[in-house]
Amino acid sequence: MDFKTFSKSIDLVKSWRASENKLPHEWPDPRDPVFQKYLEESGVVAQDLDKSLVALCAWREGRTELYPGMSAVLHVLVNRQKKFPPRQYLEDQQFLIGKEDNPWQDDYPEAEINFVRLLENLDTVLSDRTFDLTNGATNFGDTADEFPSPEYTKTASVGSLLFFKKEK
Repeated sequence: MDFKTFSKSIDLVKSWRASENKLPHEWPDPRDPVFQKYLEESGVVAQDLDKSLVALCAWREGRTELYPGMSAVLHVLVNRQKKFPPRQYLEDQQFLIGKEDNPWQDDYPEAEINFVRLLENLDTVLSDRTFDLTNGATNFGDTADEFPSPEYTKTASVGSLLFFKKEK
């Protein structure tokens, strides 16, 4: 994916929100038949929209990190997708993207090198064809945070982020 495709998808989301009186934490589902007209009018492909939202989530969660940190967050999304229903990242409490009180709900990335690299490698990471720096983590937090549950174990540290997974 390139930045132009990402931007086109995000512009579609913004247009949909304005037309449908949606809030900044609400996201369209490209599988919704009602949303199809927005896809057709904009020329955005549903898969590109989904990938753009995943990339936006990884950027917002790893925005203070370089590419390895954002990529690690992306791996958590992939690992969670294996365990939970599709698109749960938009509603999941782990990620700010679906929260009403998200402090970055109006922030979008520029075409800076770390985010462009994330977009360029997006398909490879999403298809689980890269080394997972998180070692299978399904959760993460800031190193300053104390992870709340003893049933989780630390799997990795990337940048200022700690990665965890629930032991069986």
